[in-house]
Amino acid sequence: MFCESGCSGGWLFSEWIMPGVLLLVLLAGTAWLLNRRTPSTLSAAGNCPHCGGPVQQAYFRCPHCGDELKHNCPGCSRVVDQAWDFCPFCRAALKTETQQPVTSMTTDQSTP
Repeated sequence: MFCESGCSGGWLFSEWIMPGVLLLVLLAGTAWLLNRRTPSTLSAAGNCPHCGGPVQQAYFRCPHCGDELKHNCPGCSRVVDQAWDFCPFCRAALKTETQQPVTSMTTDQSTP
């Protein structure tokens, strides 16, 4: 444990502790770099609901068909998902009431 050859500190600092710390730093740095370079599985959101093409969570429009995947809330302007009915941030209604389809005013051409 002690240096018998007349070391000033008395401990084997340079022989065991410094190489151990250096090795630990190198291993931790390597692990951090490998973890950082691994592609995240959370970035993939799935498929476009319109065309089925692969899309990522950050996409606002589908790169395959151009369908809108997200839009801004009319109340707070935050990005919200296209499928949501209400904004989770300001509680604003995102989908307006569905309008009734306009029926054409056709006249009956048959004679009575």
